Amino acid sequence: EEITGYRVVIGGKTCMFEKDNDPTVIRSSSAGKLVRYLVSNGEHVDGDQPFAEIEVMKMILPVTAPLSGNLHFAQNAGSILNPGSILGTLELDDPSSVSKAELFTGQLPEYSNNDHYSHGRKLHQIYRQTLTQLENIMAGYTFPDEHFVKILENSVKMLYSTLKNPSLPLYECEELLSAISGRIPSSVEYEIHSSSPTTPTT
Repeated sequence: EEITGYRVVIGGKTCMFEKDNDPTVIRSSSAGKLVRYLVSNGEHVDGDQPFAEIEVMKMILPVTAPLSGNLHFAQNAGSILNPGSILGTLELDDPSSVSKAELFTGQLPEYSNNDHYSHGRKLHQIYRQTLTQLENIMAGYTFPDEHFVKILENSVKMLYSTLKNPSLPLYECEELLSAISGRIPSSVEYEIHSSSPTTPTT
């Protein structure tokens, strides 16, 4: 968890989920000490105007107001700050200029097992996606109860079906060859293709 959102790593990729941004609440971006306020409590400040100074690693950094409005203190000078500590609140000059998140009340699309194969419908792609889904289930990531049993049964059947298909190694070999094509001698590539059975099309 970070000040402005949540950082999640999924499959080696980093995803950021932002929190609701409320400019009426001004927070400290890092740990430190509040040195002083540069304005009086309740005084009007403009957008981007420095209103306080904080000490971070022996450096004095200014804190600016995100928008124009009347500032009300939430700390005292000398207070120790944590990341996300509230420094003050703003009564905005124009509250309508801020758009806030609204609760979603619509209907999400119904889950379809066809979505499981959105990354490819070739045999080796279905095998890898099915195996990943079962590994996720074993790791504790499940679907809602009304879908779980059916999806689990279908995934196990699909896994056995792809493993029993003699074309699976051929598809995987073709994928590897396509990745290294042009980086190996053409004579070697020709020998590999000529010695391998023809991969069926899908």
